Amino acid sequence: MPYRTQEVLEEWLRDFPGYGDELRGHVALQDGSDGSDTGLVILRLRYATTGVFLQPVGRGDPRWEVVFEARHDDLVSDADGVDALGRELRLAAALCRHFEQKSRAYDGALTHDD
Repeated sequence: MPYRTQEVLEEWLRDFPGYGDELRGHVALQDGSDGSDTGLVILRLRYATTGVFLQPVGRGDPRWEVVFEARHDDLVSDADGVDALGRELRLAAALCRHFEQKSRAYDGALTHDD
């Protein structure tokens, strides 16, 4: 079954327009339930302290999802901060779509190589 390694995900992250300047994050190693490494893309938002990460919906599935971790404290912001957070969230959505597009191409290339 097609699988995206940490190295592949790091390359996709570097390929994303705006990465490093407008959006910050990294690919972390996470042990899968079967002992394999699974790529987890952790984002660092500037305008919210909420933990945010991207992950594949499932093995062999090109779809990705954005996970927002629970917060213990309220997030209070002025209008400019909300606008800035909105831009970050739109970038996170675009990154999710980028990973889905890359996954489809990657999985298709693996299927054709068999």
